[in-house]
Amino acid sequence: MTDNEAVETTRVEGRTNERFEGRIQSKLMESEERPKLTLGDAVTDREKEDGTKMLVTGLPLEDADAFTAKGKTIAEHNPSYPADDAVIKIKYPTAADVELGPLQEFAFPRSRLKLEHRFSDHGDRDEK
Repeated sequence: MTDNEAVETTRVEGRTNERFEGRIQSKLMESEERPKLTLGDAVTDREKEDGTKMLVTGLPLEDADAFTAKGKTIAEHNPSYPADDAVIKIKYPTAADVELGPLQEFAFPRSRLKLEHRFSDHGDRDEK
């Protein structure tokens, strides 16, 4: 999303939740450029040079053109990214925050986010 607009995510009318195994695997495909994200990972916005860390708080596995925020889909807010990119929910915690719950949640297309630090390796990855 642009300009850090808060997200009230809803499914676009007529779209179904396609949570079958093949879909999950294709949306979470790992690559050197875009490794799989998990809850708690620290990420940054590729479009911002300030290095502000964000925390992954949701992995809905929905396409960017299937979630709306402020009357537009995430894909419409981010036209330079693929419309079928997975949506990743994030929050901006600070050292002063003691709870994540009250913080606003935002949504970004996966390819806009850069992994900075893993919360956990879950014992199943060979991270360098």
